[in-house]
Amino acid sequence: MEEIEEKNKTKRRLIVLGLVMFGAVFYFIWQNYLNFGYIEIKGDAPYSVFVFDEKTHECTQNPCTLKLKRGEKGLLFSKPGYTAKSQDLEVTLWDTVSTTVLFKINPYFKEITEIPETMSFPQTQAYEMVYDQDHHNWKLIEKGDKTQFALSYFAEKLNNPIIVGTSDAVLVIEEQVYFIDLLTKKREALGTIEGEVVAVIPSYNGQYFLIYTSTEDKDSYYIAENDRLITTQITSLPQHVSWTYYTDLAVLNQDGANLTIKIISPETLEEKVLIDENIFQEKSAIEEFFSSSTAKKIYFRMGETAYEITY
Repeated sequence: MEEIEEKNKTKRRLIVLGLVMFGAVFYFIWQNYLNFGYIEIKGDAPYSVFVFDEKTHECTQNPCTLKLKRGEKGLLFSKPGYTAKSQDLEVTLWDTVSTTVLFKINPYFKEITEIPETMSFPQTQAYEMVYDQDHHNWKLIEKGDKTQFALSYFAEKLNNPIIVGTSDAVLVIEEQVYFIDLLTKKREALGTIEGEVVAVIPSYNGQYFLIYTSTEDKDSYYIAENDRLITTQITSLPQHVSWTYYTDLAVLNQDGANLTIKIISPETLEEKVLIDENIFQEKSAIEEFFSSSTAKKIYFRMGETAYEITY
């Protein structure tokens, strides 16, 4: 009986040991070969992806596919000269989740031997107000149009309006600011502005107009678009202001040796500082300042030296 009991104990021990070994092997296989999913990342390769609590993966092609263990993953992207937002994704079992990473270049500037482009301005067209004999009111027409085709009507004569337009839109200013969309023939009264109008500059796509006004106390910049008039925070002078080809405002302020250049979104007025440094002699002055018409670059010249900012 003792022998049988001993054999049974040995059997039980072997069974338990076998179950433990099987569990360990299964756990190993599960963790290393079965418990996984995929993340497909679309982005401008090459770049690196650091997975929190795991390791760094090198992505050399687009899209980049990572095989990771199931669960929530924190991803941190890195690329020399660029920044990108981190992401949190859930890796599901034997499935693929897709995401896109957008890399933004870190602004930098350098001295160049020659500015490769010339300053270009948005194409403007001439417009005027004339009296409409048939309807007994005033109408806006393209200057020189013999047919006097009406682009917009005004019930009363405007005394001394400022009229600036492109092939897409026309801005009419006489205290009240009117925006005429030439595609829809719709006119919007946007509101009034303070001060004497010094300049009106349309954006390259004709969607926005920058209005610069001056009073004895201050200078102001407004942005007009088809349904609203925006007061910007640009108030200090001297400065240079220019539309970029990508419909942002490039603003330069120089205070002695300190140079500040920033980009302003006309939609949100969000500002992105490109340069804010003490880099020049106090006597230096900006002679040229304009944006590239082909890339996200800004050029400026100080005396005989030219500079290029990439952003």
